[in-house]
Amino acid sequence: MPKVHETLAPDTALALKALGEAVRRSRRRRRWTQEQLAKRIGASDRTIRQLERGMPSVTIGVLAAVLEIFGLHQQLTELLANDRVEVTRRTGKAKKLDADF
Repeated sequence: MPKVHETLAPDTALALKALGEAVRRSRRRRRWTQEQLAKRIGASDRTIRQLERGMPSVTIGVLAAVLEIFGLHQQLTELLANDRVEVTRRTGKAKKLDADF
């Protein structure tokens, strides 16, 4: 079975690298080390290094925690809105509004 990074489209791999670079810039603007960011979100510094390199093996939970600590958690809601998904606060469940297939 191929590894995740071997099955990604080139554009997706580039987007992950760009995301990692954005995380690195945000961390450095705050003058935090990778270790400090890792401690703040409860992850390892190795995980932060992988995220900043754009490795696809980093979990979405880590990404969400980083966005939250940087005050950018609205980004996740915007991603959902772009995919025409409605998230209801009451149930915490996502409801697909429109089928893509």
